[in-house]
Amino acid sequence: MKLPNFLIVGAMKAGTTTLYRDLSSNTHIYFPTTKEPNHLAQDAIFTEQGLAEYAELFSGARSDQWCGEASTRYTMWPDWPDAARRAEQILGRDIKVLYLVREPVDRIVSQYRHEFSARRIRLDINRAIFSCPALLNYSRYTTQISPWLERFGKRRVRVLVFEDYIYNRKRTVKSVCEFLGVPSHADSILDDRIYNQSSGKPIPRGTLFRVTQMAWYRKIFRPLLNHQTRDMLRQKLLPKAPPSANVLLPETIDYVRRSLGDEIARLQDVLATDRPLWPRWEFSEFRNSA
Repeated sequence: MKLPNFLIVGAMKAGTTTLYRDLSSNTHIYFPTTKEPNHLAQDAIFTEQGLAEYAELFSGARSDQWCGEASTRYTMWPDWPDAARRAEQILGRDIKVLYLVREPVDRIVSQYRHEFSARRIRLDINRAIFSCPALLNYSRYTTQISPWLERFGKRRVRVLVFEDYIYNRKRTVKSVCEFLGVPSHADSILDDRIYNQSSGKPIPRGTLFRVTQMAWYRKIFRPLLNHQTRDMLRQKLLPKAPPSANVLLPETIDYVRRSLGDEIARLQDVLATDRPLWPRWEFSEFRNSA
């Protein structure tokens, strides 16, 4: 039974889909066709059926390939606790873990757009930040990664900064491949292609979306379609997320900074760096980036 050698565990809206796609293009790495399988987010993984369903995701891997999976739910404490414990019990302590972090306000804005488009949040962003704890909690990077560090140690956990990754994709992918212990394919990375942007993203609803959630589609039809074909179908057939006119107020930004300042300071200690992770931590209004 083949199971993952490494995990991309988050953070949400911090470049995990782009890293998943970049690493998927490496012939020495195998990913399931579905990002966000989330099997380690619940105790059902400990049942015979749950483990079998998880292992089935990797049944197509060659014996010489490293297997990975990417689920941001694994760093969504307290909504989805104990993923690190399940990972240790199911996968052992020799796996490697990748965790991406992004300038917190930018990440919150991108998550808000994602949730607003999916109609899970209907509030103005300034009210939502005070009313929806997940917007702040998923940017509590030190809190989210600490269980993984405690169980797997700093040598097996790599924290990546989204802005550094996007600035030089090839360099970051080469470094990740070295960390994983697989040959690098960084020269083939398309630097100008960013995946899963919130602005203009196809909205997951309607008949087509319901079909894509059915078991027969995920098991039989989806594996026959490559990433590019699925991207094209989503862009052509799903409605697009509408642009938002919401503007973050200065007092909201100050609240986010006060709420997360200690987390960011502790993260710099985790990374053993004196260099500010985000020297210009400011965000006065929505931008058209992810």
